[in-house]
Amino acid sequence: MSVDAGASLHAAAALAALADLTPAAARRTESWSVPTDWFRWLDTGLDLLGGPAMHDPGDSLPSAGMTLLRDVVSPQPTPTHQTLRLERELGERLAAVQQVRAGRHAVRIGWLWVAGTAAVTAADGSTATRQVFQPLVTRTVRVVGSGRSWQLAAYGDVEISPLVDDREAARALEERIETGGGALDRLDRLDPVLLGRLPHLQAFAFDAARAAGFAPAQLTIDRRRPDALRRDPSLSVVVGLGVYTTDEASRSGRSGALRSWDLGAAGEPTAFHAVYGGAGVETHAAGADEPTFRVESPLPLSSGQLAAVRRARTDALTVISGAPGTGKSHTLVAIVCDALAAGRSVLVAAKDDAAVDALTALLGRQPGLMPVVFGSSEQRERLAQRLSNGELVRADHRTLQAARAALDHAVDARDAAHAAARRTLRHAWRRTDRGRAELQDVAALLPGLAHIAAAELASMLAAATARPTGRIARWRRSRAERRMRRRLGADAQVPLARLVAACELGSDDTDASDVPDTAAACRALEDAEAEVRRCLTAWLALDTHSPDRLDRAGLAAVATLATALRSGRNARRAQLARLQDRTLARALPLWMGTLADVDDLLPAVAGLFDLVLIDEASATEQTLAAPTLLRGRRAVVVGDPRQLRHVSFVSDATIDEILGRHEVPDELRTQLDVRRNSLFDAAAAVSPVHLLDEHFRSAPHLIDVVARTLYDGRLRVATRSPATHGLDCVHLRTTTGARDPAGVVREEVDEVISCLRALGSGPGHVGVVTPFRAQADAIEAAVLAAFTADDLVRLGVRIGTVHSFQGNERQTVYCSLALTDDDPGGWRFANDPHLLAVMLTRARTTMTVIASCSPPAESLLGTYLASADAPPGAPSPAGVAGAWARWLADELRRSSVELWERYPTGHHVVDIASVRAGRPVAVVCDLHADGIDAHLDRHLALARAGWDVLDALEPAWDDDRPRLVVELCHRLATDPTDVAG
Repeated sequence: MSVDAGASLHAAAALAALADLTPAAARRTESWSVPTDWFRWLDTGLDLLGGPAMHDPGDSLPSAGMTLLRDVVSPQPTPTHQTLRLERELGERLAAVQQVRAGRHAVRIGWLWVAGTAAVTAADGSTATRQVFQPLVTRTVRVVGSGRSWQLAAYGDVEISPLVDDREAARALEERIETGGGALDRLDRLDPVLLGRLPHLQAFAFDAARAAGFAPAQLTIDRRRPDALRRDPSLSVVVGLGVYTTDEASRSGRSGALRSWDLGAAGEPTAFHAVYGGAGVETHAAGADEPTFRVESPLPLSSGQLAAVRRARTDALTVISGAPGTGKSHTLVAIVCDALAAGRSVLVAAKDDAAVDALTALLGRQPGLMPVVFGSSEQRERLAQRLSNGELVRADHRTLQAARAALDHAVDARDAAHAAARRTLRHAWRRTDRGRAELQDVAALLPGLAHIAAAELASMLAAATARPTGRIARWRRSRAERRMRRRLGADAQVPLARLVAACELGSDDTDASDVPDTAAACRALEDAEAEVRRCLTAWLALDTHSPDRLDRAGLAAVATLATALRSGRNARRAQLARLQDRTLARALPLWMGTLADVDDLLPAVAGLFDLVLIDEASATEQTLAAPTLLRGRRAVVVGDPRQLRHVSFVSDATIDEILGRHEVPDELRTQLDVRRNSLFDAAAAVSPVHLLDEHFRSAPHLIDVVARTLYDGRLRVATRSPATHGLDCVHLRTTTGARDPAGVVREEVDEVISCLRALGSGPGHVGVVTPFRAQADAIEAAVLAAFTADDLVRLGVRIGTVHSFQGNERQTVYCSLALTDDDPGGWRFANDPHLLAVMLTRARTTMTVIASCSPPAESLLGTYLASADAPPGAPSPAGVAGAWARWLADELRRSSVELWERYPTGHHVVDIASVRAGRPVAVVCDLHADGIDAHLDRHLALARAGWDVLDALEPAWDDDRPRLVVELCHRLATDPTDVAG
């Protein structure tokens, strides 16, 4: 990526503007009190805030040699988590809340509580009185156990209150968190005399409270309920440890982070320049969409996903969009694997921990990959455990070379299988109009081809396309290519790939009497593709642990990382500063964290990683993403602008004033409208968007209306088949409820409980979603009262608003609309296309809508509910079938075979579709109109989607039509497992 002086100035202006547009964390906190429904004071448990590593100062770290000896050469088991036993009833309730709010840091402990009444100054200068109950120090905990025994286990970071919005102040407070130095073993017996002997604790409490914007009058001991403490006329800091529940999805970043960056000092352009550098930056490589090089992936990819991986290899900025179920995360993982295979370092970031955990789990399916999760996450502690237990094993050269040889052999075998499959189709292609025209083009392109024997041609092709293994091998291949071009009479400008394809088509090595079995050749190609993926996965797992990566310096860096991951947040930040020499990124090339953690914990080094990927970009503020863009040389931005958007409270006047003050050029002003434009919008303004438009997740009944109404009919349903188009997946349950003054429809709450009870005693994966916060709270309260924690865990129940479900899905979803016919405001909110794009796509198998109203027929929601009466059924034929396919379809119908002609599924059309034993069957009658490669791609795509593909090409069967009909009738009436071959 090249950047001119103008682009650098544009990027610097954008950086300065975004720094001033970053809101302080305190302004993002709407409530001055944490939820207290499940609050309890704890008698003991300060150990949950501690652990020796939490107080590591960062400037007195053990030497690299000592950490290498302790953590890699002779690792010791990592100490188990600190735990605290809970009384049974409290543990049961907290465990239940934790389950239904999965992924949202539902249970926390808080230390040193600011409580009482405070005068708060708003942004406009006005003052208001607020009741306050906020902890100054918090930590996320897990409720573990079941039945009669429940415990709190600490796993997240010990954090300073997000109300401390100054980054440096928060870091300074992190260094000196005080818990009494062991004197407070029984908090229920704490007395003022003992408290007076703890000056460090007193100083810390007052300093933290002042940094959070409070002026407490005293430090006190008071174990009254929070509602009583909030009503006190003055502010106090209550010394106590409490457990509470929250619905926060993630922490917010603190202001001021971008001001420390100096783009003028950056030695190389970054992904930030690609987004904000203006016309002086070329983000899209010319010709990158052309398949000029092969992409091998350990994951099966559609053509659209493959093109996205190819673009990410070459472009400074790649923007990927797609509806739910189009494989955005799948594609992101494929891009990660492709970058790792090329020896690059990768940083994957998302807005919250739930999204990071989901991506980590997806990457975890690739054996051997060990992503470094460095933020406040269970995944981080699991990695620390693995590193400390010596699970990072360096691959030896011999094993690595053997894996590479196996991969090369698998690729050669796949290429041979592909060539064999192409050979079976050449005869059929030559009989088409396009094939005959292409043969004439080949004759003009390669005038010498007709005079070369088949054996000599095969030898020349093999030599000209041999895989180079060194300088001499490359020279030999180049010489062989020049010789082949001379013999063929080919122009030097003709690409080698075009030359090879023309030779294959024009060579006369197959006649009509000796056409191999196309179906068998395609199955062999399927198997060969799967073997390449298996070998690539095995090689990649070893290559990321190669001796070149895990050399002496790399192992020392890993040992330091093992210590950092077990440390408190401040010590971890100090140790991760060693990333600046890139040794650790080379040793462990895959890193993952939230955008806030990237900004807070990783060193501010421009271009620290070769590639950064940001997920859920449509819901991400530009100010939050900017620090991650600065740390990458190139970027991939993934999102869906049709789903829920980011939320910004920055006023238009503030934006105009800041952009004017920093003299932001006119061409960047619209892009930097952070109130209306997310990171995705900003990136899409300067780089073409690659659209993933095939849906692979849900049955047609669940996605058809969404695809047609919310995605303008551009979304192709790849799950559509004769086995799925009749599945009834959407159900409507009506009640006669009405909204109460709190905004809750109680009858719908009761219906949700009935639905959950009807699920029985088996395991489940259930979601309950509603557009409205009040309804979600009411459903949660009713579910917590009706079910035990063990029941909720078994059913996998998660409850929340539509906003909390973005990025998540469940097998079974119950949607409570909580609307009435006389509520126009509620209807406008619920009928928002962005909200519906999330709400109506959370189910994988079954969606049940619970409604107390009749939505307007012309509304989007009304259109969707109208589809609940019946599944969509078979689609209309995609065009007119050819004469051969029509004849064969008529013959099969005479034999009472149920079938559909020209059946569309995803991007493909099946000539004759049928179903047997619950599996869809594709009868291929005509060669694909776009040629042999397109024909093979269709076959592989259908096979991956679960279709049985039967070959009935006219050239192979024209002389034996009766036998073809008899054989197809037999196969279509027989269980596929009973048919050999």
